[in-house]
Amino acid sequence: MPRKLLLLFVPLLALGIVGCDSGSQPIQITEKRELSESEQQVALNATSKERFAMVRQMMGMADEDDHSGHNHAEGEHGSHGRAENAPLVYELPEGWKVEAASQFRTLNFSFGEEGECYVSRVGGGLEPNLNRWRGQMGLDPQSAEVIKNLPKRLLFGMESTYVELDGAFKGMGDAEAKPDYRMAGLILSMPSVSFFVKMTGPKELLIANEDNFTKFYESLKLVKKGGEGE
Repeated sequence: MPRKLLLLFVPLLALGIVGCDSGSQPIQITEKRELSESEQQVALNATSKERFAMVRQMMGMADEDDHSGHNHAEGEHGSHGRAENAPLVYELPEGWKVEAASQFRTLNFSFGEEGECYVSRVGGGLEPNLNRWRGQMGLDPQSAEVIKNLPKRLLFGMESTYVELDGAFKGMGDAEAKPDYRMAGLILSMPSVSFFVKMTGPKELLIANEDNFTKFYESLKLVKKGGEGE
């Protein structure tokens, strides 16, 4: 089987709560290489404990390394991408464009005129993050009991909470709320940090991209680096 040629980027992660993404500069592609056979081994058969450790490695890598830039894929449909110092690969949906990663967005994409999807890490647990999302959509907070019973989907083989919200979206830095918006996302809550995949945009645009969103987060895979975890 031919090796998949992946373009690399080095994401920067923050240690604090997610904040404004403004001020990030476009990043030029600086490197591309083929993954080794061991790197191509996706951790499909990893135990929950192994997946948990790999996700924590991905979310905590900024604590160990200080990088000053990113590489990112060109953004052609069907292409694959990989985070340089995170055990993470993905497949790009049709019509999606890869944007420069930022301090708070490990992976960052756009689609249509206003659609966004990104992968991020934040502090705090499920309830405060979900209610923060609801606040962005102009919705009242939900109780812990209601949140506990929200739908579940798998992310990296682990149970995550699925959220779908309709309302008037007001993101960080927006002067006014944008009506008829939808927010959809998965929150994987862990001790002290949460990891999520989040999509926002006009409601009709997000409805048209429901399958793309599902295919994207299902394509996110943890990769065994150097045969670790086998």
